[in-house]
Amino acid sequence: MAQSYSWNDVAIPDDILAKWQTIIDAISQIMKVPTGLIMRVHPPTIEVLLASNSEGNPYELGETAALPGLYCNAVLNSCQMLLVPNALNDPNWAHNPDVKLNMISYLGFPLRWPNGDFFGTICVLDSVTNAYNDIFIKMLDQFRHIIEDQLTLIMVNQELMKANKLKTRMMGILSHDLRNPLTVIQNCAELLHESTIKLTPKETKECYAMINDSTNYMSSLINRILDIATVEEGSLDFHPETVNYQNFLENIVARNQIIAKQYNIKLKLTYTSPNAFVSIDPMSIEQALNNLLSNAFKFTPNQSTIELKVESESAKNITTKVIDKGIGIPKEDLPHISKYFTRGSFKNIRDQKSLGLGLAIVKKVIDSHQGNFGVSSEVGKGSTFYFTLPIVDYASE
Repeated sequence: MAQSYSWNDVAIPDDILAKWQTIIDAISQIMKVPTGLIMRVHPPTIEVLLASNSEGNPYELGETAALPGLYCNAVLNSCQMLLVPNALNDPNWAHNPDVKLNMISYLGFPLRWPNGDFFGTICVLDSVTNAYNDIFIKMLDQFRHIIEDQLTLIMVNQELMKANKLKTRMMGILSHDLRNPLTVIQNCAELLHESTIKLTPKETKECYAMINDSTNYMSSLINRILDIATVEEGSLDFHPETVNYQNFLENIVARNQIIAKQYNIKLKLTYTSPNAFVSIDPMSIEQALNNLLSNAFKFTPNQSTIELKVESESAKNITTKVIDKGIGIPKEDLPHISKYFTRGSFKNIRDQKSLGLGLAIVKKVIDSHQGNFGVSSEVGKGSTFYFTLPIVDYASE
């Protein structure tokens, strides 16, 4: 059986460790052996997690040893009980490291998490020949089950904590990504309601179209984020479509122009690449671009320019850049900006609250498209966020 140790870094609560200590102390006293141990595996080593407080026990808490050649390694490899009455009489065990400590007899069982991952072993050792009668074997096996039951409780608690954390992130992402389309709807509604502003029939139609697009986007976004667990696991529910990338970007820029006007910012699209088709999940890429543009709006002063620039550095990939002339990002913050709930040391000029989610979402989206995401920035001069996407084909001119 392939060995799995994905849970071997989970901390064991102190109150449970105290109960386990009581167990191995009782075992060593009842069996009248110098050593009772609970070992925790950290490949390629194993650690003395707990040792009985018994006279003659040569093992110290926290000490580690390489697995090869140890009794416990055989237990983990076989996933079964191991009984060695006297290692000195057994050519397979006569030279194992524990013999040097005069621990010549061994009885041990594997300990496993409920999903099958290995935790370690529970075992007893003696300095004299000891065949361990059936009662002792059943008793140690019973204690093994008690410990594994408590490992189940620990795992359940970890999963509940993870679920609660996911719920918090889901709500945070929802509130973050709904802000942009809500702003579009609010501004369009104010324009339509304001009696002092005379809109042309074309402008009125465009406002209604933006409200409709933003509403549809919000509905799709909510459906997407309800499955936020897939994002947390590092993947997205990917629905690729082959789209004309320039047309796709023109629509996104049009929907963001109303926000740019609110801040008296010029938002322009510069497309220097040959007109390309890309295979993307449109919902995800729009989400990523809205997050990048939203960040640019936050950190760019009024009467400035934000440029969405597209260029090809090869025949296989197309690069999209969001370029602003804002306040820039300190060098020490750059390595951390795409981590969940990371807020930089810099304050956005519009004093808008940030959850530290936008760039983390962008990275997840671009990773799911096998693209690269990055940033270059200089304090006081602005930032350029960029990502690459693979090209499917070029549109005929």
